[in-house]
Amino acid sequence: MTAPPETPIALGPSATARGLRLQITAPDGTTGTPTVSEIGDGVWQTALRTDRQPFTFTAVVPAVDAVTWWSPGSTVLHATIPPSWADPVDTTALSGIPIGALLLRGDRPGLDYALDARTAATSVRAGLVEETASFVVVGTVSDTVLEQADRAAALGFGTVIVDDGWQTTSSARGYGTCGDWEVATEKFPDPAALVAGLRARGLRTLWWIGTPFAGHSSRLRAEGLPTLYGEPGLDADVLDPRSPATRRHLVDRITHLIGHTGAEGLKLDFLERFAGPTGTPDDSTITATAQLLDEIVTQVASVGQDPLIEFREPYVHPAVARHSTMLRVGDCPLSASQNRVGILDLRLARPGTPIHSDPIMWADDDSAERVAHHLINALPGVPQISMDVLRLSTGQDEALEFWLGVWTTHREVLLHGDLTPERPDLLYPLVTASAAGRTFVCRYAPQPVRLPTGTWRDLLIANGDDSTPLLLDGPPVAVHIQLRDARGRVTQESDTHLPERPTPLPVPSGGLAHLTRAERES
Repeated sequence: MTAPPETPIALGPSATARGLRLQITAPDGTTGTPTVSEIGDGVWQTALRTDRQPFTFTAVVPAVDAVTWWSPGSTVLHATIPPSWADPVDTTALSGIPIGALLLRGDRPGLDYALDARTAATSVRAGLVEETASFVVVGTVSDTVLEQADRAAALGFGTVIVDDGWQTTSSARGYGTCGDWEVATEKFPDPAALVAGLRARGLRTLWWIGTPFAGHSSRLRAEGLPTLYGEPGLDADVLDPRSPATRRHLVDRITHLIGHTGAEGLKLDFLERFAGPTGTPDDSTITATAQLLDEIVTQVASVGQDPLIEFREPYVHPAVARHSTMLRVGDCPLSASQNRVGILDLRLARPGTPIHSDPIMWADDDSAERVAHHLINALPGVPQISMDVLRLSTGQDEALEFWLGVWTTHREVLLHGDLTPERPDLLYPLVTASAAGRTFVCRYAPQPVRLPTGTWRDLLIANGDDSTPLLLDGPPVAVHIQLRDARGRVTQESDTHLPERPTPLPVPSGGLAHLTRAERES
């Protein structure tokens, strides 16, 4: 995926039905015509002669039901799906092996690959292509945002983050227009009216800022402010925060943006770039970045109320994160488990700080159950959603509405109750939050759930795993049980007496169990 695919490879109707596309890029024209044969059901073999010239081979499949990207190795990051812009993995005959698989729910293969390059070096970049029309707004206009906002407000959203793209008319990747921080009026003719319209719907507005970047196409670049290093792949340079002129420029532009639009806050992105190129942190630039943040927050507060400020991993250290009002998990598109682990790690490391999920997204054809899994994995934090909420299927829309309603109803216990994430070595397969006689259990693996000890009134169990029924274990107790599926539909409701032995509870995948203890037990 390192270059735009140029020549599609014809695979036939079997591949088309599966949504598989193969393309080859050979800029120098030296690559011959590939031969393709389907050697088994869903298995294609491609052969081509390259005369030892480099080429790029791209395979694209839908990400429906995607769970994780697997590749072998004890040092490989597991239980995650990387973004398509992640660093490639280089392999030689002396280092690694070029095989991998996209795994779907139920351990099903979505895409497997194996590359035979003999002793030649290979470089593989595998990941999710994130571009989507989404509520974290990218490349849209004011009317469209407000249409989305009507539905979002009804679903219980509280904040809109206007993400990268509001400052440019271009839809290309990269940060070439960063640095001027003026709203592109072609997209948002009246940004203050947009913010006011969102506020009228009960929604707060945060503007995204690519803080360190001086884009190669920005007017800022002509001003000659000092930079630390170039990022040619991002079409930008990184500004030097030690320069008073640089800090003054950023403070002035950001303060003007908030003052002019009346927005409630900012998402300050890419702050880690101020530390210098990877592996070469510079204490002086880090200290200057902390000073810059102090100046931004102080000056923005002077034109209105104290701003909402979101920081994203990795810059969560208290020395700089004290300037933020919320922290967000790092990028993990389509990876529910990594989102969960990130939320819980930050909850444990930064108690008392609101922790936001990485914006949740799913494939267009994903089931209501898969949507529910994503949302259940974000329940211990504040869910963020990156989908077009007006184009969801009926099942997806019902799952989103149901689980956001569950989170809203029980947010006090989920966010402020006694939190117990179990077994970090197994990526927290069971998470419990308790407060005032109510216990909420999030189940992410086929593990039994224990009844609460002591006096309790309500037990809620969110089943974020495909395994069902789940086992409920504990002392005998009389309860009222209500089970709902991923869309919030009641599947079972009854009064029963739980015996003193493990009891199967048929909670649907992506569903919710609500047990209410009988006031008087016989």
